[in-house]
Parts: sequence; C-alpha cells; structure tokens
Amino acid sequence: MVFRSRQSSTDSTGTGRGRPLARAVLLVAAFAVIAGLAKVVVDSAPKPELREKYARDGLMGGGKQDTQEYVLMSEDEKSGMLKELLDGHGKPDPAH
Repeated sequence: MVFRSRQSSTDSTGTGRGRPLARAVLLVAAFAVIAGLAKVVVDSAPKPELREKYARDGLMGGGKQDTQEYVLMSEDEKSGMLKELLDGHGKPDPAH
C-alpha cells in the first residue's frame, strides 16, 4: 500500500508535511549562524589587561580601607536614620 499526498506534484503552494519541518530547520540554522557571528564579534573586541587593571584598583582602594575603622552604630543612630527614612517616604524629593 502506498500513501500519496492529496496534492498534485505540480501544486507549487508547498504546504506539504515536510514544509514546516524544513522551515524550523532553516530557522534553527539561521539562529546558529547569528549566534556564531555574535561570538566572533565579541571575541575579537580588544580586551585590556584585566589582571593589571584589577591589581591597580586593589592598590588604590587598599589605602582608603587601611585608614578607616569599622565602628558599630549605636541604637540611637539606627533609630534616627530609620526615622529620617520613614519621614521622607512617599514625599517628593526636593532636589528634583
């Protein structure tokens, strides 16, 4: 027994069963190509020497941290900051 499509072979509408699958395969291939091109562009972008940059940032920031001291807030300071925050909540910012 042979199953044949109800459409004639001269019909050029292309609505057979394989057409959606072919479109899906083409779409996946297009996405793969676009992703590959994006990766090539990102990888080819010039990158600074990150290790040196991070080392410089660490040296610059280290001096500030060495001179500062960690001090706990008192309960009064905490209450005052919380009161300021709650009093200003919902009010328009005067700077804007």
